[in-house]
Amino acid sequence: MPTFKFYKNGNEIAKLTGANPGGLKNLIEQHAGTPEEGGSGSLNVQGHTDINEFITLKQVDCLNQQEKNNVRNIFDKNDMYLESDVDEQLLISIPFNQAVKIHSIKLVPRDMEHAPKTIKIYANRLNIGFDETDSIEETQSINLTKTDYEKNDIIPLRFVKFQSITNIALFVMDNLEDEETTIIKELRFIGSPVETTNMEQLKKIEQ
Repeated sequence: MPTFKFYKNGNEIAKLTGANPGGLKNLIEQHAGTPEEGGSGSLNVQGHTDINEFITLKQVDCLNQQEKNNVRNIFDKNDMYLESDVDEQLLISIPFNQAVKIHSIKLVPRDMEHAPKTIKIYANRLNIGFDETDSIEETQSINLTKTDYEKNDIIPLRFVKFQSITNIALFVMDNLEDEETTIIKELRFIGSPVETTNMEQLKKIEQ
């Protein structure tokens, strides 16, 4: 018996059992949402979704950030932003509250002049320092151009060998126009959660 389940933000919101094309179409139209609900720009990638909800925000850290314009701002949909402090470099450490697969990232700059240019990404490396970025091999290095930002594209990542990522570090080395500081307005991760055992549900079943 075919069964279709609909999820939003990790929660089941609808279910359809049986061969019912009309009912399935109605549910899709009902829960598809609007483009505005998807955040900045298009994050539509087949088989993946915005996984920022799995970030442990209280444990996110950033080296060389300004006190007011800090890393928490890039996960909020407002006019705030993250800005580097004494020079153009930033080192952002992001933990997830469960294992995820990361397909791509979406970077939204405040302006082109201060937008990140060269970024080194370290998968499953949490709380590394600037000195360690020279001795630890990055998982991937990205070089962005003005055209990349103008297209408003997502940035695909090559994490094939990392099927389960629990944390990630982004080392922003410079910006497009060699400005004294680097500024990021928003950062989104596109991917999917790795299926794991929900221990709370397991305890209920055992009881």
